[in-house]
Amino acid sequence: MVTYQQKGFDAVKNVSIKAKIILSLFVLGLVSVILGATAYFGNLSVARLGSEVEENLLMTRFIREREIDHLDWSADLSRAVYEGDSFQGSLDHTACGLGRWYYEFIETETFRLLPAHLRQQFRDLEQPHIELHRSAETIVTAMNRGDVEMAVNTFGTVTQQHLGEVRVIMSGINESYGQLSSERQLQSVATQQKVLTLTLLLIAGAV
Repeated sequence: MVTYQQKGFDAVKNVSIKAKIILSLFVLGLVSVILGATAYFGNLSVARLGSEVEENLLMTRFIREREIDHLDWSADLSRAVYEGDSFQGSLDHTACGLGRWYYEFIETETFRLLPAHLRQQFRDLEQPHIELHRSAETIVTAMNRGDVEMAVNTFGTVTQQHLGEVRVIMSGINESYGQLSSERQLQSVATQQKVLTLTLLLIAGAV
C-alpha cells in the first residue's frame, strides 16, 4: 500500500525532475544565445580586420603608383634639361596626382585614425614634395632665360635630393602599411582562436 508520505516523496521527486529539465533547457538556450552572439561578433571583428587589410593593400598600391608618377615626372624634367624638350609636368605641388590626393587625405577621418607614427610619415612627405616642385620651377625659369648651366646644376642637386627624399618617405609609408596589415592579420587569427576556445568551453560546460 502506498502511503501519503510515499506519494509526497514521489510528487517532490517529479517536481525535482521537471525543474532539472527546465533548468537544462534554460541553460542550453542560454548557451545557444551566447554561442550565436560570440560567433556573430567574432565574425564582425574578423570581417572588419580583413577589410582594413584590404584597404591597406589598396593604399600601398596607390602610393606606389604615385611614386612611379613622380619618377615619370622627373624623367620629363630631365629631358627638358638635357635634351631641350618642353616640360609638360606640373609645377604646382598641389596640382599633381600626389598633391591633389594628399591634401584631401590628411583632412579625412581615415587619416586621423592612423597610428601616430604613420600620420607623422605623411606629414614628413609634404615639405620634400613642395621643394621637389619648386626645383622644377627654378629649372623651367632658368631654361626660359637660356641659363642651361643653372638648370643642369639644379636638376642634378636639388631635384634629385628631394626626389630621393620623397621616394624614401613613400617607401617608409608603404612599409608601415605592410606592418599594419600584418598586425591586423595576427589580430584576426587571435580573434578566431578566442571564438573557437570560448565555443568549446561553453559546449563543455553545457554538457
